[in-house]
Amino acid sequence: SCKGSSDNIDISLHQDRIKKTTFFYLLIYKAIIGMLGQTLTKQKDIKAEQIMHMLYYEIPIHLNNIRSNSTNILTNSEPHTTMIPPPLDLYQKAISALGKCKQMELVMKILNEMELNERIQMINPQESSTMSSFDNGQHEGFAYKLPIPDEMTYQTALTAAIRCKAYRESINILLHKMKQKAKIRPSILAYNQVLSCISNSGQQFIQNSGDDRYNLAMQILQEMEEDPSIEPLE
Repeated sequence: SCKGSSDNIDISLHQDRIKKTTFFYLLIYKAIIGMLGQTLTKQKDIKAEQIMHMLYYEIPIHLNNIRSNSTNILTNSEPHTTMIPPPLDLYQKAISALGKCKQMELVMKILNEMELNERIQMINPQESSTMSSFDNGQHEGFAYKLPIPDEMTYQTALTAAIRCKAYRESINILLHKMKQKAKIRPSILAYNQVLSCISNSGQQFIQNSGDDRYNLAMQILQEMEEDPSIEPLE
């Protein structure tokens, strides 16, 4: 009985160390991703690639190694084959950093893959999506469940769109992502972010001569007025 109690204490202490180790490394990765977003213009493509490599490969591998080593120590079992994805706040940090690197295409890639994974889990909760073909597919095949994007994730993506002057993407996020989700209703802040993006994307409207900035802004205002989740006094 005493031995069993001692073993339980040892396991509990070991699990506590694993949690602290994981938390510590995630803080480091979050700081690194944040620093990669603060970079010179000529380095933005390189830094964005480093962010994506960390998010899709390095961090899941590292988290999996921590878990596998702890499992082997505690149970002598085989390592896990399902990778551990970064937590949601790390995806948000990456989206913010990619926005600062003017990489809206990669921001949309992350959002689309998170949403695809969410749909897969709704159909089959036991199913895991496969890792993206980022890095030319050389790391493809690791299976994991991505976190489900929440309102803050979309708000962060809208901020990225403003930085990238990506007005089309901002409208897509608002109308075709946020408004299509049952559990997320765009706030007045989200509408204002899209309007701000439209307002600040003058050069992009010149390049896309088929778009009318005024008409797009009025469409967003009408959407906001007809949105039942927006209070009149807001």
